[in-house]
Amino acid sequence: MARITANGVEFEYEIVGDPSAPAIIGVTGFTDQLIDWPDELIGQFVKAGYCFVRYDSRDMGLSTSFDQFGAPGMTRLVAAAFSKSLANSPYTMGDMANDCLALIDSLQLGPVHAIGFSMGGQILQLAALQRPDAFRSLSLLFTTSGDQALPLPSAGLFAKSVAAATDKPTREKAIKATLDLIEATNGSVYFKNVNEARADAEAAYDRAYTPSGAGRHLLAMFATPPYHHRLGELASIPTLILQASEDAFFTRENGQSLKDKIPGSELVIIQGAGHNLAHNLAPVLAGHILCHIKSLQVKNHA
Repeated sequence: MARITANGVEFEYEIVGDPSAPAIIGVTGFTDQLIDWPDELIGQFVKAGYCFVRYDSRDMGLSTSFDQFGAPGMTRLVAAAFSKSLANSPYTMGDMANDCLALIDSLQLGPVHAIGFSMGGQILQLAALQRPDAFRSLSLLFTTSGDQALPLPSAGLFAKSVAAATDKPTREKAIKATLDLIEATNGSVYFKNVNEARADAEAAYDRAYTPSGAGRHLLAMFATPPYHHRLGELASIPTLILQASEDAFFTRENGQSLKDKIPGSELVIIQGAGHNLAHNLAPVLAGHILCHIKSLQVKNHA
């Protein structure tokens, strides 16, 4: 892995595969580090002739921390979630979109294929709205248009998310909070089993435990102005929307909202999937994304 400074932030990143190959960049979701992209998924991309670029978002993993702004705490996060006003936050998802664009430029990746999972899907939408020329295609995984009229996650699931974003006194309690969130976001067909979930949670904790950064990521979501009314501007970028049938965070209405707002986009519902990057889901995700990317190559040569 390597480090690079872009947009005033130092990022930990990795390019998997041949760096001279066409690039696919991945933008992670809330609480995720670059290691949360399943190796099984990345391997499929590399095997197909692409390199995969993954990075720790600002305030997460080994990238620059914003701890000088303090940990939001549970009370502040809950208040921000249910407030009708934009939250007060050290940064927004718009800043994180600029991070993504700065990395694409700094690493000289050229126009890229891009995948955004959950919060990363929203960051990717904002990046594409700002610089559509930076992207060959978009694949939006289990995410939302940000339209405030859409259904919200249940109170119980939100509580588990906040619990994962607040500091715990011991390693085991921190891992337990992560395991609770994984269990709540598993699907009936595609899920992390007990051993996979614990291995992933322990690897993330031991690499970098940054609950205050996760809390500030939540604040960043609540501090970002609505942008869904602009999604028609993405008509020039071929967009695939993958929606999990059992997504407890972003229900089917969220995928349909993206489909309705992004002209020419394709919506695929993955039956039995929940809101996480389960290891046994990797071949399915890779199949849909590579089919989407390769169809563009066929059209370009037609």
